[in-house]
Amino acid sequence: IACAFTPSLELLIVARFLQAVGTSAGTVASRAILRDTCHGDQLATAMSYIAAAMGAAPVVAPIMGGYLDAWVSTESIYLGTAVIGIGVLVAVLDKLPETLPDDAPRPDASRLFSNYAVLLRSRPFLGFTFLYGFIQGSFFCFLAVGAVYFLDAYGMDSQTFGVIWGVMAVAYVIGATAGAKLTERIGSATLLKVSVILSIFTAASLIVFSTSEPMPIGGVLGPLFLLMVLSGTTTPGAMAGAIRPHPDMAGTASGLSSATGLVLSGSFTVVAGLLYSGEFRPVAVLITTATLLAAAGWFLATRAPQTVR
Repeated sequence: IACAFTPSLELLIVARFLQAVGTSAGTVASRAILRDTCHGDQLATAMSYIAAAMGAAPVVAPIMGGYLDAWVSTESIYLGTAVIGIGVLVAVLDKLPETLPDDAPRPDASRLFSNYAVLLRSRPFLGFTFLYGFIQGSFFCFLAVGAVYFLDAYGMDSQTFGVIWGVMAVAYVIGATAGAKLTERIGSATLLKVSVILSIFTAASLIVFSTSEPMPIGGVLGPLFLLMVLSGTTTPGAMAGAIRPHPDMAGTASGLSSATGLVLSGSFTVVAGLLYSGEFRPVAVLITTATLLAAAGWFLATRAPQTVR
């Protein structure tokens, strides 16, 4: 609401910062709630449905915002998010009970940094967090330069690229939804192993296709679509794996894993921007590097003792 009525850019930035602080609770708390209520592969399955919703949001939100901006005003975008926020608040107050068991330790601010120290020494936590961050980073590379490359190579405008990015987001939703079903059938450990291996080979195919410039458009879109599907099948298991070994500090683990993963994945947008000079090959190599680092994270997590409780 403050964003809609702020009189200056500086206050708008402050209001948006506070909005982001509030919004971040949804990512952290939802994962902690699942850890309180789900166990084993059930946790990864539930995470898959959350990941599907997270993947749908980048598709739906720009469309809603674009219509509000065109038909009403820019300020109406912020009022629209306020209405959504009020709806979520009502739903939480009415439907969501406290999921932390009565006999569980209550949050203690004095233990925050000691909990961080425990998590940062935990190989499963670090491995699954790295897997989450680097597999997300594999498509953040494309996100950073995709619009420019498609304009340079194929003469596509931003609207056409927006449709392409929407299709990529749908691919992520498909992967997350399929991952929920596959977890029930083959287990999260097998699904993660297969997804990571396929991600490496898919990313490497981009290097092969990038030997010719401009790349065949199918040689770009096909592997990228599959990478998004595989990211959708990988991310829920990685998020679940990071918090599963530490049920007594699920909220702290969720928050630290989310923040660390986002910093890792976001850094790839910076590197991709620095490497891109009109050719896709350096970006293809960076995407492949991200998948190899994701595999290293998976290896670290799965070679640690007692990775699953």
